[in-house]
Formats: sequence, structure tokens, C-alpha cells
Amino acid sequence: MERLKLESLLSLYRPGFGDKPGHLYSQEPYLGEGLDKAVKQSLQYSNGSNIHTIYSSMNGESFWSKELGVSMTRNNEGFTESVLTEHPADCYGDIGAASSLAMLNSMSMGKPGYSLCTASSDHSYRAAMVVRK
Repeated sequence: MERLKLESLLSLYRPGFGDKPGHLYSQEPYLGEGLDKAVKQSLQYSNGSNIHTIYSSMNGESFWSKELGVSMTRNNEGFTESVLTEHPADCYGDIGAASSLAMLNSMSMGKPGYSLCTASSDHSYRAAMVVRK
């Protein structure tokens, strides 16, 4: 990119990962620890960035909004007071694993600053990553 004199649109920080025993296909109780762990890690890796927008893979089902709410409450020191939550699946539907790439694309067109991308699966896997535009 340097040779072509192109500038990066986004800076990606190291992602955080979490595992959630109480997922959709489990008999374990839901406690919200998977996404919480992923968000905590991603905020640590970005050295205290101040998140203004969260891009979430939630698709409108209450399970996902509850999970994000738990994570936001447990990590509220990393977010601005007026943090905005975007869930683009309400526009293009649930596209599974491709949702992270679609959200990164949306972030590249968003306002400058720090955003957080969160992704959850129906099973136990959770991930989060801070992105700076």
C-alpha cells in the first residue's frame, strides 16, 4: 500500500475471544460471560480507547440484545456516555459469519474515532474487536 500511496481506512486492534457455556444449544444457564470476556479483552488490547459506536451481529432476537446489554453494562467504562449501537442485520438479514466483514465495511464509512465490532454465534463462540477510523 505504501508503494501505491494508499491510506488505510481502518486500524484494527487485536480481537478478544470468549466462550459461552450457556449458548442456544446448551442446557447451561445463560450468564453472558462469553461476549463479556471478548469485549473486556478487546478493550484491553486497544489501551483504553473510548468507544463511540458498537456494531453488533445481533439480528433482532431478544437473546442477542440481552447478551449485548450484559456486556455493555459490565464494560461501561470503555464506552462514551452517548455510545451508539448499530445492528446492521436489521437491514440485510442474518448473514452468519459474513456479518463481521459487513460490519467492518460499515465502520469504514462511519465517523472517525473508535468503534467496537462484536460477533456471536448460536454455539459458544464470541468475538470482539476495537477498530479506529
